[in-house]
Amino acid sequence: MTNLLRLSLHKSLLWNPRLVKWNNMVLRFSHDEPTPSYPRNPGWINRHAIGNREVVGHGRNGIAAYGDNVLCPFPAIRYKVFDSDLLLLREKEKGHWNALSKEEKKMLYRASFRQTFAEFTRHGAYPDTEYLGSVGLSMVVIAVSLFYYAFLKAFFLPPLPTTMTPEGWENTVTKMIQLQWNPITGMASKWDYENDRWRPGFKPWFLDYLPKNSPLRELTPEEGS
Repeated sequence: MTNLLRLSLHKSLLWNPRLVKWNNMVLRFSHDEPTPSYPRNPGWINRHAIGNREVVGHGRNGIAAYGDNVLCPFPAIRYKVFDSDLLLLREKEKGHWNALSKEEKKMLYRASFRQTFAEFTRHGAYPDTEYLGSVGLSMVVIAVSLFYYAFLKAFFLPPLPTTMTPEGWENTVTKMIQLQWNPITGMASKWDYENDRWRPGFKPWFLDYLPKNSPLRELTPEEGS
């Protein structure tokens, strides 16, 4: 039923005297008789790509190309080039559709469309391994990015600042304690200023970044109590 409606709408757009056409990016109605080509000035049609296939509408983005898409079910061109048999069938199509057999209706549909809605929307229409190409391409991009970063780090990027060295971490933590930085929830709130050590129950998470002989390591609650 969906495919028949699709073909019926496609026919009505072709032979309706009030044909909707695209002109200067504005939709308007035309009272003229429809012409075989669409739009009036088909300068955008690439005949090298589509051959002699008939242009029947604006399509998805105004480019004369074919593609089955649920959001844009009417391609700009027909799927097949009409030969003599199909041209005779086209003339018969202009009459009453009761005169068309079921096979003739299928031929008309397949001439305009490659697949039915059921065919290009069914589950498993594409191979299950199709995602492997995307995964492989992603891995290649990640690998190239890592090699590029390693190359930049080895030859172009400057060394890390002194604040990122173990001595720099020690100086930063010491300065934060001396300045009583954030005494509510920050570093100063974890320091016992009366006993000059870390408060009980606090295990500094940055011990691995400090020098091995740093005094701040010896002032942990476990060792300084």
